[in-house]
Amino acid sequence: MKLVIAEKPSVGRDIAKVLGALSNSNGYCEGNGYICTWAFGHLVTLYDCADYKEEWKSWKNIPVIPAEFKIKLSKNSGIKKQMSVIKKLMNRNDVTSIVCATDAGREGELIFRHIYNFLKCKKPIERLWINSMVEEDIKKGFNNLENGNSPKYINLYECAYAREKADWLVGMNMTRCFSNMHCAYGEKPLSIGRVQTPTLKMIVDREKEIKSFVKNYYYKAQIIYDDIVAEYDTKFENKAEAELIAEAVDGTNSIIQSVKKETKRKKAPMLFDITSLQKECNKHLGLNAQKTLDIAQSLYEKKLITYPRTDSKFLNASMENDTHELAERICNQRNIDIILNPKAVIDDTKVSDHHAIIPTVKTLNKFSITEEENNVLEMIMLRFIVAMSPDMLYEHITATIKAGQYIFKANANCTVSHGWKALDFEDGTSSISDDKLNKNINLFSYKENNVWNNVKSNVNSIETKPKQRFTDDTLLTAMENAGLKDFKNIDGIERVGLGTGATRAAIIEVLLDRGYVERKKKNLVPTERGIKLIDIVPNEISDVSMTISWEEQIAEIKNGNVKSDVFVKHIEDYVCDVIKNNYKQKDSVVRKELEKTGNICPECGSALVIRQGKYGAFEGCSNYPKCKYIKKKEKDQQPAVKTKGICPECGSALIEKKGRFGSFIGCSNYPKCKYIKKGNK
Repeated sequence: MKLVIAEKPSVGRDIAKVLGALSNSNGYCEGNGYICTWAFGHLVTLYDCADYKEEWKSWKNIPVIPAEFKIKLSKNSGIKKQMSVIKKLMNRNDVTSIVCATDAGREGELIFRHIYNFLKCKKPIERLWINSMVEEDIKKGFNNLENGNSPKYINLYECAYAREKADWLVGMNMTRCFSNMHCAYGEKPLSIGRVQTPTLKMIVDREKEIKSFVKNYYYKAQIIYDDIVAEYDTKFENKAEAELIAEAVDGTNSIIQSVKKETKRKKAPMLFDITSLQKECNKHLGLNAQKTLDIAQSLYEKKLITYPRTDSKFLNASMENDTHELAERICNQRNIDIILNPKAVIDDTKVSDHHAIIPTVKTLNKFSITEEENNVLEMIMLRFIVAMSPDMLYEHITATIKAGQYIFKANANCTVSHGWKALDFEDGTSSISDDKLNKNINLFSYKENNVWNNVKSNVNSIETKPKQRFTDDTLLTAMENAGLKDFKNIDGIERVGLGTGATRAAIIEVLLDRGYVERKKKNLVPTERGIKLIDIVPNEISDVSMTISWEEQIAEIKNGNVKSDVFVKHIEDYVCDVIKNNYKQKDSVVRKELEKTGNICPECGSALVIRQGKYGAFEGCSNYPKCKYIKKKEKDQQPAVKTKGICPECGSALIEKKGRFGSFIGCSNYPKCKYIKKGNK
């Protein structure tokens, strides 16, 4: 009997159906030689500070460096119940091996190994590694289970665990250090993270650059003939200099000295990885990065796309025939007439854990999904076809024109073959805008030595513009390319950037949740609190290059080139050095005065002030912690909600809710979990 552990209930049940484990029990399915159970994501987490030592509960104790990192079970009652189910199943005498069927990536490996190690299981591990949840791929995956105790998977776990430890060390210690120094009693602490703080710095730096921007103009002399505009190369800061040239050539007979034509091509955009999908969905659908990731995960679990949390934009060579067949079937179904080249998306050297995101054969059939899911799926399906479509070809012409004693240049483009552009797919990095295609189109009618009689002149005034605020789209690009200049010439570097494709959306959400950034329409704008944090922390904490070097070391743990304990020791030393060089006792730090409300504390006579707590602002005594008076809000508190059981999907509490058709019992974790108990009002 094999015990299969999936990452969540829906995936576990889907696998059970394919394997024939059709007998449903509380927390698992069984049959045909398999038991399929599941986690609710992370059941096990790292110890909190107080779990190691009682005195570490006080934030005055820094640095906090555990002699040995330990893990614990979440306090959630639903999670405890499910862990009890898994433990009993693992200990069954007829269970001979454990199949790790969590998501095929480092986070999925961490989820499984924490459960396995927490329960002190010693049974053999087999690894299911699949890129899609369609029945054929699940069957193929179980026919080709790998040794879960091989160095490949041990290193993957060590890499994920090292990342988790590093985040704990930096987050716990830096948050305590700078909150102790710069936050008044009762004020919301300053949260600092290994990746989130450098990301915040990019947003804050951009905002400061925008606010300090001073508008300027520069000027270029032009000649105009037959709707063709030719420009003098030099940009002038002094308008009078451009006007002198314009006046000198106005009305002259100008001659075309040279004409150069060449055929150029624009390659089709590549298949989606998760970051490029998030960027396109933000740009064209207005979806933020986390929303796109959630939708992609849902489409994956509905077996409509392949595994979404990938950093690759290519497919394996073994997939070429199936890819070509699926693409042709989609084109036939949609009456798309275009020549496909599947080799354009094939490159084994650029596929690591997972290949690019592509649709599955299930998309050829009827299915029921939400409008947002359909919009994202349409984007993935169209990119699947576009990526295999021919290049766009266009002719580019450059002409030099002599007017008086001055040389002007004009350019134009003319489409030769639309190629992938025939599908009317807009891609900001690969396409040529219609404006550029139509500009100076009459230039193709002229040849060398042709004369333009009585040309008109003009001075074009060009206003300098500040950089735009980040959106999810542009911030993801900045995170992906962070450190590229520093690392691209170093041998052996696997990738650069802040975070990974699977984690960048969560980093943006953390900055929003903690009040460092806010969304204004699509823009990400730093708050006063976010700007304050970056002004406070030293550069060594917010430095992008240092964080990227850590990410590379984490990647090298996965490759087996760096030991995880060596990396963690490096982080421990770094944390101790930062605290040693920056930490000052609270009495030596100038703190921001809290806003007084004008009211007096009825218990000690001190002034009442506005403080920030976990649930927002409140009015409390300025003499805290000696006096802990808090003024009660005038409106009545909401009554406690009685729970109606545990959600079988995510482990959260079930509560009674009211809808259009009366009361019902649903998950308290809505909208993240949309479970509704059937047959109950």
